[in-house]
Amino acid sequence: MSFETLAGSARWERLAAFIVRRWRLPPWVSSDDVRQDLLVEAWRCIANFDPARGVAVDRYVEWNAITYAKKRGHKARGSYRHRGADGAPSRHELAFSGMAREGDEDGAVEERFAERTSIEPVQHELAVRRQIVQRMEAACENPRELVSVRALGLAGGDIEEAARLLYDDIDARYELRLGSEHRAEQLVASVVRAVVARLGDVAA
Repeated sequence: MSFETLAGSARWERLAAFIVRRWRLPPWVSSDDVRQDLLVEAWRCIANFDPARGVAVDRYVEWNAITYAKKRGHKARGSYRHRGADGAPSRHELAFSGMAREGDEDGAVEERFAERTSIEPVQHELAVRRQIVQRMEAACENPRELVSVRALGLAGGDIEEAARLLYDDIDARYELRLGSEHRAEQLVASVVRAVVARLGDVAA
């Protein structure tokens, strides 16, 4: 199947319109954006489809494409948690113009924001986080732990986000035998507990 044939199907437009309407995505996410997400994941799934798994190719491709597009949509609306995201309220980003006060001159909001924001604490926090991840990596005893800890580092220490990263990586999903994002979260949480306990024993 060529990409042109795949993209030419009208069902992607219908699915994109449904996702935009069903979850009330923010105005900057168009139906065409969602359609592109659907197509990208559909093409990726076709390339990785394994008929030995006993699932029809159209069902496999469409289900994964919808799941991917929904996750992107939930993230855009500020509700990207993988459990309960479908029913969670939107938390759209607020533009600077939305924080302006009456009588503000141009640039006043940005100046107030800059005054209250310091780069140094953020850099310090990132340096500390890198050190923690490096210590955890050194304490890993097998590839499963190492992959999980690295995902945790990329996710900024967020276990749910680390689980999403692992599950979205098709190679990692199969290698770690992750049947769901919930299973991925269980893996990351158990690895964190084991590695932290190991580090505690070393420190003691």
